[in-house]
Amino acid sequence: MKRVMVVLGVAVLCCAAHAEPTQGVAWDTETIQAQIDAAASDFGDARWLWPEELGVATNTVVEFRQVFSSDGATPARLAIAADTVYHVELNGRAVYWGRFPDVPPRRFYDVLPLDGVRTGENSLKVSVYAQGADSFQTLPGDHGVMFAVEGDGVLAASGTNTMWRVSSGDRREGVPMVTSQLGYSFDFDANCPPAAWKRIGVADAKRDARAFSMSERPVSRVEILPEIASRVVGQGRLDGSPVPEDVATGMDATRMSEMPKGEFFSEDGRSVRRDNFNSGFYMLVDLGREECGFLTLDVDTDAGAVIDIGHAEHAENGRIRTSIKSRRFAGRYRARDGRQTYCRWAKRMAGRYIQLHVRGVRTRFALNGVSILPAVFPVKERPAPDGLDPKEKAIWDVGVRTLRLCMHEHYEDCPWREQALYANDSRIQMLAGYFAFDSDCKMPELAIELLSKGLDEKGWIELCMPARIGLAIPSFTFSWVLALGDYLTYRNNPAFVESMMPPLRTIMDAREGELVDGLLPCPRGKRYWQFYDWEKDLSGSLSNALAGVDDAVADQFDAPLNLFAVLAFESAARCAMAVCDDETAARWRQSADRIRLAVRRKLWNGEKGEIETRLGASLAPAELSQSLALLADAIPRERRADVVRKLSAPSDWTKTSLSQSLYKFEALRIAGGEAERAMRKEMEETWSAMLDAGATSFWEVSDGWRAFGNAGSLCHGWSAVPVYFYGSSGK
Repeated sequence: MKRVMVVLGVAVLCCAAHAEPTQGVAWDTETIQAQIDAAASDFGDARWLWPEELGVATNTVVEFRQVFSSDGATPARLAIAADTVYHVELNGRAVYWGRFPDVPPRRFYDVLPLDGVRTGENSLKVSVYAQGADSFQTLPGDHGVMFAVEGDGVLAASGTNTMWRVSSGDRREGVPMVTSQLGYSFDFDANCPPAAWKRIGVADAKRDARAFSMSERPVSRVEILPEIASRVVGQGRLDGSPVPEDVATGMDATRMSEMPKGEFFSEDGRSVRRDNFNSGFYMLVDLGREECGFLTLDVDTDAGAVIDIGHAEHAENGRIRTSIKSRRFAGRYRARDGRQTYCRWAKRMAGRYIQLHVRGVRTRFALNGVSILPAVFPVKERPAPDGLDPKEKAIWDVGVRTLRLCMHEHYEDCPWREQALYANDSRIQMLAGYFAFDSDCKMPELAIELLSKGLDEKGWIELCMPARIGLAIPSFTFSWVLALGDYLTYRNNPAFVESMMPPLRTIMDAREGELVDGLLPCPRGKRYWQFYDWEKDLSGSLSNALAGVDDAVADQFDAPLNLFAVLAFESAARCAMAVCDDETAARWRQSADRIRLAVRRKLWNGEKGEIETRLGASLAPAELSQSLALLADAIPRERRADVVRKLSAPSDWTKTSLSQSLYKFEALRIAGGEAERAMRKEMEETWSAMLDAGATSFWEVSDGWRAFGNAGSLCHGWSAVPVYFYGSSGK
């Protein structure tokens, strides 16, 4: 295999404009109008439904019911759009779950084959979860749903013949958020009788498909797989304390006494012995590896039994932590009498362990199952590259699995804590994915386009999209620019790049106007978090940013920001060349040169032989700054070898984290020889250490779950860095 030489967003394409492009998205007026027309055709007379009496709702499940008739022989399909999540049942059988990260007022919709339509009367129930509140992957729009069942003509369409009711079992108020990034937890009471159905009124069905900018989902739907086999690995009694008001903190505070399985379970291995009921009891369940999907529960018990359900990526001393500072990784299920099943479809959860605290059982409790239905994005994996040794092959396999756990509707940073699309994280996921998955995966286009919708008036991209956070990391905007250049390299699709030129011009032109004697100052204001890496002097102050306090001082010039800017201007120039805008390309290359020379002049410390982290500040020098400077050609040529040599060995420079090691490893790979061999050795040792510690997916940072006050993620897409290097090395 021919080796792919890439200087992270500065790779050279030969005659890109003349190569045959892959299919992409062109967001022109004609295309948008065609999509609106197609949506109108798919939905027919269907109307967008939301009961006016509910107003603006949060954490609310509303059920819609439509009865229709069919001859049973005509193939049927369902067109559906909703805010935020939908769940579809046909004749009492669950058939579809779906969501899509809309950026209002635009709407994406699904067109799905509807199998199981029978002769005569059919009942379609569509449950819609309206989150209503902002989170890191939800930007609420107008609540509601629109659907049409089509066969030989339209069999049914959402409108004034549709019935509705609020789900009585789902508690709406007083339910905490799992995290501010992820959204609400749950509290479900199976004893609540269903509410009476009401008919949708004319005022509840005001708009049709043409009232929205609608287009069909641009990527494949997530597939729901059969539940994971799980096993109970810990069980015992609770301390007899009452049902806690706060589920997560209560689970953490409750004392637990371990018991042997033979004293805890009856002979069937599922039923808990009666003498354990009074004090309450617990069970710890292991899924065997990190998973992401929908919680399922199958129990046989008494009405009024309270089952608190926590989930985690890590267990220690026979229990998990469900309350970590403000985070609440637990929910509650209140049982009815008899055997019952529950599936929480409104939000995915992730982890390896599920812990149950059960109170209020009087006569019986049998755990028939508790697990996760995996939610998997359907993409074809490529085989591992030839020539990997066994350790490298194991790293490749777990790296690819990490990528898959972190991609659903879009790329996600982590499935356990946030499920959010970041520009820096997704750039690494795209780079690895170009080698891990077949080229028909449309995730890169979606991520680049979605993130561009978060561009503010000053030319910086929102921290995540679709979201309304009021926070931006300036260096991540440059990651978006680099990702667009990567896309051009690996997908060779100038048509899509051209569709992204308006936001690209906004970003780069704004930066040109901000240069001060050749350097780019850190943007001032409470919106901007000066983050580059989770390491000393590079992480800025998240607490300041969240508190609305300016994270930068006056005239602050950071080496990483300026070096990212050099790489971004070069990447942007390549994109401009690909769409035949030679004049703009030349101007952006000149800007890259201007910043590069200013970095050499002002931030290069010749005496120490290193790039300073910040102009005029006594901060620790960092591997990230030296790596970016090598990639940006900002180190004097006669000193490059010295910097490469020091970067290849242990030094007093602040190390890069797992994610930002991307830049260090690329700089060393380009240097070749001993530097490249040192890079491969360090990469194997670092990632093997996680495998040796039992990792089934790669961690956010090397400290694992102990990082960030025990909130470190054990599955983070940005840590699939080796997949990119193994895939692109040609080894």
